Amino acid sequence: HPHDRRLRNDMDPLRLLREYVSGGRLEEVTTVGDRVHFGTRFALPRSARTAYKSQAKDGAFYDLGALLFYARNLGPTFKYADYFKKAREAGVGQVTFIDRKDLELYLTGKIDKSAAIEEGPQDLGPVEGPEAVDPGLPPLGAPSEEAAGPGGVGGKEGDAEEATLRRVLANELQLRDRNSMLLVPGRSFHKVLALLRAGCAPPFTLVARVKAASRLLFDVSWAPDEATLATGSRDGIVALWRAAPGSSEALTKSLELRRGSAVRALAFCPGELAQGSFLLALGHEDGTLCVLRFRAQSGNALEVVWQRATHAGPVRRLAWRRDDGEEGSFLLASCSSDGSVRIWHVAGSGRPIIMVPPGLTSMVNMYNIGPLLETGTFKPVEQCRAEGVRKSDRLIISRTMGRAKPVAYEVTDQEPRHRRDWDRVVAVFCSGKAWQFKKWPFPGASSGDLLDTFQRMAGAYLHYQDEQIDPAVKAWKVKVYSLSREGRHRDIMGHQAAQCTTGTINWRQMYGDVAFRIQPTVFQSDIDAIKKAREVDHAKLAEVAAAWARGLPEGWGATRDGSGKVYYWHKVTKKGLRENWMRSGPRSEEGTEEPCAPSRAAEAVAVSSNTTKAETVHIEQEHHAAGCNRASQALAWGRSGLIAYAAQHTILVYDPQAQRVVTSLLGHTGEVRCLVWLPTPGQSLLASGSCDGTIRLWSLHENSPLELAVLPAATTPVSSLAALLLPAEDRLLLCASSGGAGVAHWSLMLQNGALVEVQAPAQPSTLHAGQPIVHSVALTHGPASAGDSALLAVGGVDCSVSLYVRGPGGDFLPGPRLKGHADWVRGLAWTHAPGRLLLASASQDRYIRVWSLAAPGSAPAAAPGNEPEAEALLTRFAPRPRLALSGTESLEVMLEALLVGHEDWVQSVAWQPAGDEGRAPCLLSASMDRTLMLWQPDPSGLWMSAAALGDAGANHLGYYTGVWSPCGSAAAAHGYTGSLHVWRRDGQAPGAEGPWHPVPAPTGHVAAVVDAAWAGDCLLTVSEDQTARCWARCVGVENGDGAARGGTREAMAGGHRWREVARPQVHGHDFSGLAVVPEAAAEASTSGEVAGGSSRAPPCYASCSEEKV
Repeated sequence: HPHDRRLRNDMDPLRLLREYVSGGRLEEVTTVGDRVHFGTRFALPRSARTAYKSQAKDGAFYDLGALLFYARNLGPTFKYADYFKKAREAGVGQVTFIDRKDLELYLTGKIDKSAAIEEGPQDLGPVEGPEAVDPGLPPLGAPSEEAAGPGGVGGKEGDAEEATLRRVLANELQLRDRNSMLLVPGRSFHKVLALLRAGCAPPFTLVARVKAASRLLFDVSWAPDEATLATGSRDGIVALWRAAPGSSEALTKSLELRRGSAVRALAFCPGELAQGSFLLALGHEDGTLCVLRFRAQSGNALEVVWQRATHAGPVRRLAWRRDDGEEGSFLLASCSSDGSVRIWHVAGSGRPIIMVPPGLTSMVNMYNIGPLLETGTFKPVEQCRAEGVRKSDRLIISRTMGRAKPVAYEVTDQEPRHRRDWDRVVAVFCSGKAWQFKKWPFPGASSGDLLDTFQRMAGAYLHYQDEQIDPAVKAWKVKVYSLSREGRHRDIMGHQAAQCTTGTINWRQMYGDVAFRIQPTVFQSDIDAIKKAREVDHAKLAEVAAAWARGLPEGWGATRDGSGKVYYWHKVTKKGLRENWMRSGPRSEEGTEEPCAPSRAAEAVAVSSNTTKAETVHIEQEHHAAGCNRASQALAWGRSGLIAYAAQHTILVYDPQAQRVVTSLLGHTGEVRCLVWLPTPGQSLLASGSCDGTIRLWSLHENSPLELAVLPAATTPVSSLAALLLPAEDRLLLCASSGGAGVAHWSLMLQNGALVEVQAPAQPSTLHAGQPIVHSVALTHGPASAGDSALLAVGGVDCSVSLYVRGPGGDFLPGPRLKGHADWVRGLAWTHAPGRLLLASASQDRYIRVWSLAAPGSAPAAAPGNEPEAEALLTRFAPRPRLALSGTESLEVMLEALLVGHEDWVQSVAWQPAGDEGRAPCLLSASMDRTLMLWQPDPSGLWMSAAALGDAGANHLGYYTGVWSPCGSAAAAHGYTGSLHVWRRDGQAPGAEGPWHPVPAPTGHVAAVVDAAWAGDCLLTVSEDQTARCWARCVGVENGDGAARGGTREAMAGGHRWREVARPQVHGHDFSGLAVVPEAAAEASTSGEVAGGSSRAPPCYASCSEEKV
């Protein structure tokens, strides 16, 4: 303590001695001559009188030497007679028999008060301490120079400070460290409380207390203006409180907004979206995320600018930070009880962008574009460089059209990194016949067909009059501006716009065409007027371009028909009517404009105004992280190349090529346990089974999710799914297993091979498998000679595999039961091999069995007919059971191989897709022993382990599901901690067997995420899965190739990727809170432990920038 250097004259040695005795530090008290030394801090005389007075008749105050000798003799074997004898021999004062017990309790800290203690200043005699060797300190008891008045005597203020310091020092000794605080009787802080009440000012002062809500208050947040406080409560009310310095109350309610669900989290954006405009993010109990715009200068108005059902559970925390990579943009992190973490990019409309070619040989680039746009003066690039003009990456040009407000344009030759920034490009300068923007995201750029491009934005092509224009440039439909070589220095285009002649540029027209594409604003009055317009041919207006044009002048709108043609509309004001519209698109055969107006899609037509501009807020998801559920079929890799995995109540769809989650499917009310992609050609259909007892069918057309149907399976959780396409019947067969309810199956009707609509509710047919609990099911086609037959395998807790064949009426008929496993069957998988069917079964007994089903041979022990109770045993000459198919066809079942190699439960098995080259069968198995193994037969027929994949280290707890990519060159699995793992094999030639390499895969929490906070460029999250994770944005991540993805879709142009880069804390308690200390690069967290935890970032993280990740 800074005041420990000076000891006050009224310090009682009794308290000092008690602090050392109760703290177990009596050995630090030593006696040197007639002085008692308390460590290295204080030295008092042995004869110093204490505040403890003897209760005997005519009792006196004990001195320090007597109490110290008595304290040293205390112990479990203490006897008063022995102590009295030793004290007499040592020549020190003795504690009387009547005082012994009370004094012992006080010195050891078992009581706080005693009737024998009399407070008051004590005569300590000469005091020694560190200050005795410091000649710069004034004498004890004398006022310091700072506290002395003009005459050298301490004033009232100095006396008050001295008294406060005495109380602080007298009371802090006992509570100065953690151990002494825990040794305080009753473990209370009443002494500190008494000190504060005695006059020591507290560090915080209550300035306002208001009734914010009638029910539980969940979260509060201050606006950046530091004058507005937002509160969210369980009753769904968002209230704004304004600071009123001149009012009797510090906070007064200025606005109240009632929401439909409880507001669990809210946070103000740290910066202004516009002048006096802030964003407020709300997280609701139902998982909805909402962004409001707050205008402090418009009567504290709140308006919803964005709202979406983003999470499957309550939103627990929201955290903002500025996006350093883009001006005027922010990052918003949201975490939920469903175990997911989402990062959103929030930005305003931004400045419109004018792009120029980056090449030095271009006629116009960043060297000469400034004077060209500002004054209309054109100078060749060579002349600008000779004059010492320095090239800049960006320029801000402000232009005004008529009476409209000035518009600031951003001029650059740097291609945007994000698609949202490409949407801000309103004009492009071209030079030459080759397209010079390599990352252009719009179609046609690579082939030179830029007609669609220049319908989106204005195009300007500059050339000299004596040069011919390439025919490819003419096909672009850009505006061509010619310059004269002789008079190029006098081409003051902005000033010559009024005398526009051939060879000069009408620069006002050029800017007018650019301004034609500024972001529009939709007005409800204009929409209502459009609704009243006359009917038109809706087939030509099937696709409406709401924000198709970058913006239109006042009274203009835009639509696009199915063929891609764009129609511009303008209002005709006649006799005060606003419902008359004229189409300014392609003319009719007579050459007259056809009056027309859209009706059905009127809400999507954009109508702009030059008088009122609303700030547009663009919000898009940058990252979605969630761990995969701990289930044996919670992961599926579809033929489209997309990976679907279950995360709590949500289904995430991950694109390995783009290395990001492209969509999420919300709808289940229970944890999702199993997934399967439906084998419908030309469609991306997904089926999911959940603990809520339902199966949901999803359509993912161009990553746009649509729920097709909800099939009620059972009242118990769905544990496994299997699907099979029946082309001859134009039907889709779907089977589902659930605990204690057998196997439910549906036969869904298709239209031309596509699943269009499912009538709800579709009641299933139920197959009673004869097992108490069914864990897994698998479907496959029978041999080609058996027609369109379907085989079903069922495994469960009776340690056997039951086979069924689909009969003519659609019901499944029982077949043989395959026994041999010694524990529950967890996974089943079918594959077609030359001349036979192979069925793999995985069990908790650590073994995998491969069963072969083939046409009966010449074995004499083969059992005739269909025998349901026949068993496949290990005995070499045992009768082989048969599975009867349609007609006279039957299959003979035998054990192909027993695969031994795993050391723990085998959770799943999957066969490698055969592919066009017809490769040999290869089986992938996932086990809790932290390995994935690949099994293949050698030429002799013996099955061997070809490779083993996994993570080294005892902290990994095994894998649940292993799946193959559609082309069979990559494999994926998920583990106990929820992380996905993907491996890719090098070598694309048929039969090539290169080494396996890991590739990036998503990770996430597997339990509720309770808190999140930004630490610089990194996001820290803590969860009830007992882990704290650090997420960082990585720039320039190498995308996976088409072989790993199983498709040919190209990666999204530009953009960032987020990765989990560290786990600062992992222990055995659920986390409950998190706080970040940015300056120290450290974080502190709270959990189920008695004490909180903290960690500091290592130097490599503390100094790591975004570009280094």
